[in-house]
Amino acid sequence: LELGNMTRVQEFVLLGLSTRLDIRDVLFAVFLTLYLLTLLENTLIIYLIYSHTELHKPMYFFLGNLSCLEMCYVSVTMPSLLVGLWTGPYHISFTACMTQLFFFIVLICTECTLLASMAYDRYVAICRPLHYPLLMRPQVCLGLALSSWLGGLLVSVAKTTCIASLSLELGNMTRVQEFVLLGLSTRLSIRIVLFAVFLTVYLLTLLENTLIIYLIYSHTELHKPMYFFLGNLSCLEMCYVSVTMPSLLVGLGSSPCHVPFTACMTQLFLFIALISTKCSLLASMAYDRYVAICRPLHYPLLMRPQVCLGLALSSWLGGLLVSVAKTTCIASLSYCGPNVLNHFFCDVSPLLNLSCTHVALTELVDFISAIVIFCGSLLVALASYVAIGRAVLHMPSAVTRCKALSTCTSHL
Repeated sequence: LELGNMTRVQEFVLLGLSTRLDIRDVLFAVFLTLYLLTLLENTLIIYLIYSHTELHKPMYFFLGNLSCLEMCYVSVTMPSLLVGLWTGPYHISFTACMTQLFFFIVLICTECTLLASMAYDRYVAICRPLHYPLLMRPQVCLGLALSSWLGGLLVSVAKTTCIASLSLELGNMTRVQEFVLLGLSTRLSIRIVLFAVFLTVYLLTLLENTLIIYLIYSHTELHKPMYFFLGNLSCLEMCYVSVTMPSLLVGLGSSPCHVPFTACMTQLFLFIALISTKCSLLASMAYDRYVAICRPLHYPLLMRPQVCLGLALSSWLGGLLVSVAKTTCIASLSYCGPNVLNHFFCDVSPLLNLSCTHVALTELVDFISAIVIFCGSLLVALASYVAIGRAVLHMPSAVTRCKALSTCTSHL
């Protein structure tokens, strides 16, 4: 595919804080002192927390993470500042600039999330002191810290990929205004049969999930965490099929289906958001069953309404965040050649195949987000059911085992 003549920037020039030599010397001394004091202070904090067993508590665990992060944070930004003050305008390669940007975004996002975790730790310690050992047990603290770091990593991969994939000069180029979806078949007789089948499936799916939501809403005995998540899943399922099925039906009714660029990106955005949310909701449902069977006495506390609402909201918001990142990366690519998608809706892989710019970074974002969302959710579900299986095997009677397993059927 032709992109025309294009000159890509190979390096950037950082002007720094000042061009006056006398001011630069003063600023260099000030910032070098601050940098060394920051490293010394945070090293001392980490050493004290590690060496004193009485400080092995959640609050100091998060403080140690924050100190480690702060050392990394200043080590990413301060050296370039000091070099610029020492030598004047500072030349930095494109790769080094993107690397610095990547680590800067990772660390600033992780810092924000860690501060939120520390605030939650103080809330539990002061407002729920009797439940503090349970709610802030080591596994929870480790999970909060890891999710902070992984969340920062995911956000940084998405943002850095989008920025690194931009070009300063693209030259003359014709941009694709619409895509053509080939659908499932070009033979009219097959299309008519498929149209009837998929329309029936679509309507039955909408009817089934509407009925589930109505029953959960109208029966107070179903106002429980398990059915709360099931209602969310039914609502999501209705949205999910309503995003993908109409374009399939239109393609079967009037093959091929022409979709404007904006409509294609919108469909892709909603598809990714819903499939990511679905994975997270299924993991939340698995955790709910684990608590119900393996920690029945703590179930009212661990799965109280606020926790259920938080899990549901984090699933929806997480799916939205992943979708924004992935869709932004794909929409920022250039499409200047063929516009025919051998698919029945706008999906990631067919769109990447049509791009006439490098897609390695976008594929990396897609791969990492898939690992985090799909594999992460799968691991949570598998770990929950392994624990459930062990708990069920230790139950005294067959009736109790059957009753425990029957509560998992809606999730399975």
